[in-house]
Amino acid sequence: MSKEQSFGSPDKINCTIFDENGVMKIKGNGRITRIVQIGLGALKAPGLKPATYVDFGINGAYEFVANDENNVTFSLALPREMDKTVAPSIGFAWSSSATSGNVKWKLMYLYQKPNEDTSTAVPDDTLYQVDPVNTIANGYNYNYMALPIPDQEDRLLAIRFSRIGADAEDTADAIVNLLYMCLEYTMNKLGD
Repeated sequence: MSKEQSFGSPDKINCTIFDENGVMKIKGNGRITRIVQIGLGALKAPGLKPATYVDFGINGAYEFVANDENNVTFSLALPREMDKTVAPSIGFAWSSSATSGNVKWKLMYLYQKPNEDTSTAVPDDTLYQVDPVNTIANGYNYNYMALPIPDQEDRLLAIRFSRIGADAEDTADAIVNLLYMCLEYTMNKLGD
C-alpha cells in the first residue's frame, strides 16, 4: 500500500506529491511566470536625445521631458529556461508630477541569434503604447508591453525605450521619471 500524499488536482495532473520518504515532487503542465529586473544601473541613455539620470526620492530615476523624445537602452541574454512558445513582456515602472493626461511610449526591440551582426541599428519592430498618468502627483505606475514570441535560436534581446513627449497623444505636460524595467517571461518547466 502506497503512503503517497498529493495536493492539487484529484487526477494528479497538476499537483505536489510527497512519497513515503517525505520526498516532494511537483507534477504537471502548469507554468511559472518569472521576472528579470533591469535596474537603473543597467540602463544606458545614448544618442542625440538621451533621458537624463536624476536624483529622485531616496534613489534615482531616468527623466523624460515633455515635448521631446528621450530614450534609454539595454540588452540582456534571454533566460535559458524561457518558454519560447509564449510571448514575453517588458514591464516598466514610472511616475510623473502630472495628475492628468497620457504618456506615449515607444519600444524598439531586436532579438538576435548567435553569429548575427550585433551592430545592426534596424529593430525587428517598433511598438507604441499610450498610458494614463496616476491621479496622484509622482504616483507609482506599472505597465507592460508584450513582445512577439522569439525564435527558438534567439539568445539576445536589445531594447530602445522612449517617451514620445512631442506626440499629440502625449498629453501629460510634465516630466516623467522611469523607475525600473523588467523582462516578464514564462518558464519552460514547472519550477526551478
